Amino acid sequence: MGSPAKYYEAFKKSYPKLISALPIDDMLSYLVAARVLPGRVKARMDAVPVCSDKVKLMLDEMEGGLEADIPDQFESLIKVMEQFSIDEDHIVVRKLAENIRMVITSGDTPEDLPVSPRVMLPQEQPVEESFIPDLFSGPVNIKWDQGAPAPVNRAGHSAVVYNGAIYVGGGWYGDDQYHYQVDIYHLNTNTWDSIDTPHALFAMTVLMNKLVIAGGLTSSGRNTNNVIVLENNDFKDFTKMPTIRCRATAISHQSMMIVIGGYDGSRRIGTTELFDGMTSQWFKCDDLPQPLSHLQVTIVGNTLFVMSGADAANSPSKAVYSTSLNTLSSHQLNWERLQDSPLPCVASVTLGNKYLLIVGGRSRSKTVYVLKDGSWKVIGTLLFVQYYLAAVNLGNKIFVIAGKNYDTSIGNVVSIGTFL
Repeated sequence: MGSPAKYYEAFKKSYPKLISALPIDDMLSYLVAARVLPGRVKARMDAVPVCSDKVKLMLDEMEGGLEADIPDQFESLIKVMEQFSIDEDHIVVRKLAENIRMVITSGDTPEDLPVSPRVMLPQEQPVEESFIPDLFSGPVNIKWDQGAPAPVNRAGHSAVVYNGAIYVGGGWYGDDQYHYQVDIYHLNTNTWDSIDTPHALFAMTVLMNKLVIAGGLTSSGRNTNNVIVLENNDFKDFTKMPTIRCRATAISHQSMMIVIGGYDGSRRIGTTELFDGMTSQWFKCDDLPQPLSHLQVTIVGNTLFVMSGADAANSPSKAVYSTSLNTLSSHQLNWERLQDSPLPCVASVTLGNKYLLIVGGRSRSKTVYVLKDGSWKVIGTLLFVQYYLAAVNLGNKIFVIAGKNYDTSIGNVVSIGTFL
């Protein structure tokens, strides 16, 4: 292989053809193109309203062009891209991978790139830039509305935004009664549908534009380390975690997935493991300082926050930990204990990637808090009592979903808070 300069020149020469073939909304294609001409790709990306903040943050960190190990980076990218199934959504990505490999090996400009209309990822409702108010000074105005109730009563679950809809999974609806399904909330129609899953009590996140379910309980009630992804409305095997567990939590940062805590069949654990989507390898990270299951995890800016859940004695926890993601590439997480949350069994959520909020909580709480200067400040009130709940953010809205509403009752309410 030649020098990085050779690859740069080869890609610069073939860039117009490459960019015309890109499925612009596909994260892998952004990764490939960003390694070539970050500034031009960012300008192109900014014109597409559905691009996520995570993609933009990723590209910001890539500024400066090619790195010394660019051949290895391209090789990893191509391997991931070639794993895409050949279907309508991904055939252009596969073709792009073939041409990138040709450029890397020969330096020639590809002549046969597809120029058919762009492949657009399914997006039900573009997320537009929204005004995020200042939550630290003056009164905070939250307008609450009710969404359509979820299909099932659920507590101890997780929720993620995927392809313009909200996916809700995991959790339970009674003693030793668990859900083997993911419910999908379609924002543009205020309706729900569901997909069956082979696991319950799993962790769920979105990694490189794929909905990923990690671990959980199998249909026979055994803990698993299997990781599966949603493809064509069906779940398929993807990888296996080093640790068998259920009741864990997962979150993605750039092309990496972090799985934290959970229950290994005999005890609660603080085990933290990282999956690199570029190399398909697992790495051990610094464990959470205490074992927790059913915990909450949120990223705000470049900081990861973990809280809530059940501790080693299966008692509700108010512990809050944070770590910078700057050391994630070296698989290090330097955990710091913050002020406890006011209540256990809360949900954590970001607002506009600027603020960390917690909502609900045990003791029949309806309170909304924001973390300000290391302390929790009350900024609002929910419509309903909710704990062991889930929450997600879209623009200037938070969606607060299901949970227990009283000591023995599990609900399915959906509250939508708009920050004005």
